[in-house]
Amino acid sequence: MRLLLMALACAQVGAVCKPVPTLDVAAYIGRWYQVYYNPLMLLFSSPGCSTALYGVDRAAPVPTITVNNSGLDHSGKSIAYIGTAAENNASTPGDLTLLLHGVPGKASYRICQVGPKS
Repeated sequence: MRLLLMALACAQVGAVCKPVPTLDVAAYIGRWYQVYYNPLMLLFSSPGCSTALYGVDRAAPVPTITVNNSGLDHSGKSIAYIGTAAENNASTPGDLTLLLHGVPGKASYRICQVGPKS
């Protein structure tokens, strides 16, 4: 099982973790199980049963990951957020910009650590 440690951006994200210095996007794709929640994330979902399915957007002009985050809301109803996370700067490949369909605005998406390749 692959584990993902990630923090969605908030004012303190830099204090939480440093972004990975290199990112093998092909190795990042697949199903991930979330093991860390920051308080902001609890506004949108329950800590139980949260997964992410990542793919590669090969048509994008910069390295871009397709995102399908799913889980349960506070009432137990299944929810999903779908969108993309795109590289901002080649010198910091672990800092991405997240766009989710139906959610206004952009968010920072930081990859702090990934497990071993499987």
